[in-house]
Amino acid sequence: MVAVSLNAGIRKETLGTRGVYGPGRYVPGAFTILVVVAAVAGLVLRVWILASPLGALDSDEAISGLMALHMLDGEVSALYWLGNYGGTLESAAAALVFAVFGSSVVALKLTTLALFAAAAVLTWRVGIRTVGPRAALAGAALFWISPAYFVWWSTKARAFYGMGVFLALIIFLLALRLRDQGSRRDAAFLGLAVGLGWWTSPGVLVLAAPVLVWLVWRRPSVVRLVPFALPGLVIGIAPWLAWNVRNGWLSLDLSPVASEQSTFVDRLANLFHYVLPTWLGLRVPFSLDWLLGPLVGWVGLGVALAGFAVLVARRRPALEPLLLTAALFPLLYALSKFTYYAAEPRYVVYLSPVLALLAGSALVTPLRAWVALAAALTLSVAGLVQMHREQLFQPLAQDVPVPSDLGGVIGLLEQEGENRVLANYWIAYRISFESAERVIATSTGFVRYQPHDTLVRRSAYPARVYVQGSTVEARARTELRSRGYRRLETGGFVVYVRDSA
Repeated sequence: MVAVSLNAGIRKETLGTRGVYGPGRYVPGAFTILVVVAAVAGLVLRVWILASPLGALDSDEAISGLMALHMLDGEVSALYWLGNYGGTLESAAAALVFAVFGSSVVALKLTTLALFAAAAVLTWRVGIRTVGPRAALAGAALFWISPAYFVWWSTKARAFYGMGVFLALIIFLLALRLRDQGSRRDAAFLGLAVGLGWWTSPGVLVLAAPVLVWLVWRRPSVVRLVPFALPGLVIGIAPWLAWNVRNGWLSLDLSPVASEQSTFVDRLANLFHYVLPTWLGLRVPFSLDWLLGPLVGWVGLGVALAGFAVLVARRRPALEPLLLTAALFPLLYALSKFTYYAAEPRYVVYLSPVLALLAGSALVTPLRAWVALAAALTLSVAGLVQMHREQLFQPLAQDVPVPSDLGGVIGLLEQEGENRVLANYWIAYRISFESAERVIATSTGFVRYQPHDTLVRRSAYPARVYVQGSTVEARARTELRSRGYRRLETGGFVVYVRDSA
């Protein structure tokens, strides 16, 4: 009787997401229109980002692109260059795109963007099994258009975030399926997804660990399916294992030097004071200024936390995996020393589908859904405009921001016949990737790829590139000129080249 009633409710709610057929015409449902509007709005925002300084490539992204280029030449790295965590599946996906369309900044970024778009679809599928059909559509729409930071971050090809969220959602969805029906095939795919997820990023555990604990708690008999999951798990994790066997299990050392002064309590406090308000769109990323003032900001955070408390108190069984995941997140967040940096909420990206669905769980009427969509979109636009105005997302080369366009530098270097370059980290790897390695540059500081560094430093007189206005360039000017270098300016950069004679 209860099952019949539940199924009837789901059917009734599902009808609200569909269109209505009339005499010779089709009228889309309110939630269908909502999703279309959100999809278009999200795409428009991202096109604007990619066409503005907000969409400029940075060297961390360039490394991902360079790894993809090297994969096409047969050089496959299991982990991000000179990193002890972060797999290369996303770079492999970019390599496939490059093989068809050629390498470019746009192709690299669209690969990551496609993974986040696929994650939006998976968010909807997870939502159908947790919050219901209408709320699933509303949650997926919110995931796609908010907050401002996520919209911007989904255009950043940072090697493993897009793939990590995608795989984490596959794990979540398969766990939900296994809770309903113990399928050997789903168990096999779950094992593979967990293995690939572990290889891709420890951040996958934000979604994977809680939902797997929940699965065993709610269906203990699923343990009998472990033998079917093991082959896929071994296959997926094999590249990570092979790399760590050769490198002394460095992936288990997750304590960045910069986090030495950070404590568990500090990171937990920062989560609620800076990170979550930024994720809700109430603070501006990087500057951490309150978008609508501190009073509105703190009230907004309080309302969000109170809403979560209400969902916990009501204890809707279908929401259990979402609520458990969100409840455990502060603990997992504060345990990771990588979260010492609180000026941007990058590690909340992994939790974003769960937060969107929990918010969507209340949006089961068209009016609520449209109001929430409008509010979220307004905050996203306002946040992105403020980010664009402040320009604090730009990395610093020595002591000044790096201009977004390197085309003039690369053109000048090629015109002067220079193909070996020394530059700051945030310039060097961009030059290598954006020139498709016609010009090889290496960092004057932290080196990601040793073969290029060796190649450049063997050159007697490599070119030098600085950001115009840098005090480092001013200090080096006299020495470089005394060694026969000419000083050239282009597009906010200073380039030093030496005549072959």
